[in-house]
Amino acid sequence: MKLSELFKEKQVYSFEVFPPKRTAPIDSIYKTLDGLKVLSPDFMSVTHGAGGSENFEKTFHVAKAVKACGIESIAHLSCIGLNKEDVDVLLDEYKSAGIDNILALRGDLNPTIKLSKDFKYAEDLVTYIREKGDFDIAGACYPEGRPEAPSFGEDLKHLKSKG
Repeated sequence: MKLSELFKEKQVYSFEVFPPKRTAPIDSIYKTLDGLKVLSPDFMSVTHGAGGSENFEKTFHVAKAVKACGIESIAHLSCIGLNKEDVDVLLDEYKSAGIDNILALRGDLNPTIKLSKDFKYAEDLVTYIREKGDFDIAGACYPEGRPEAPSFGEDLKHLKSKG
């Protein structure tokens, strides 16, 4: 189910879960999901944390596990360091797993990650995802404005462009 439809129906209750750290097996999240499932959330948001594209695989597996529990999931997808081909692969994986909801993010700047030539901002990623498939796309913002934004007004303009 697309989360935009869920929000039209009722007030929602959700959790955000983090995939296990790189050194932990993916299976370590399943007990946590079982515990959260009994609380009947409407959906779970699955992050991938800082550190670049190696975490996207764990995000996919956790989002798929959430969906298998009968709970909707929204997968975080940051464009820092990704090119269009990378995003295409990820979107195909999500679509094949029945995951219809993406939280499109720029991602935290990290000096160890080479910046993408295809996506400079989350709004670039949002536009690309819209062209590629039938996903519900959510965005994020800094309530106080991004620290690197020249002004709050300029930041608000960019936030609106994601919609």
